[in-house]
Amino acid sequence: MQTERAEFNIKRVWSNIDLETTIKKYPEVLSPLKWKNEYRTGKRCYIRTTKGEKVVRRGQIVPQSLREKTTQYFRDLEERGVIRKSRSDWRNPIRAIEKPNGEVRLVSNLMGLNDLVEKDPYTLPTIRNIIQKTQGSNVFTVIDFKEGFYHI
Repeated sequence: MQTERAEFNIKRVWSNIDLETTIKKYPEVLSPLKWKNEYRTGKRCYIRTTKGEKVVRRGQIVPQSLREKTTQYFRDLEERGVIRKSRSDWRNPIRAIEKPNGEVRLVSNLMGLNDLVEKDPYTLPTIRNIIQKTQGSNVFTVIDFKEGFYHI
């Protein structure tokens, strides 16, 4: 299996971008995707783990205030083909948190899985690397890639 190396190129960008115009110009990237099976590529991603071991963790309770939104989010993911029902012995709990815009984000502590994953021969940049590359910058941003992880 060939391993691809991840490259990160961080540059300073100075621009007067009108956010509303940009969102309208690139809706396929910056708007929620709703069509069915949008994530299926025909390829499978395999995570190599230590044989004979698995992660089995107890689930967490979803706060009452987020139950309806979380249930709807799961239905939406299932309808779009992102997730499916499973009877796997592996269990890693998720937590539902509310994003600043009121939407639900699912988060999971994957430390147990990470301990079992065979290590890749390359490393990703550390926080220290990123801080060094952005030192002296005046403009920073946060980008929510709208469930980009589901494309893996």
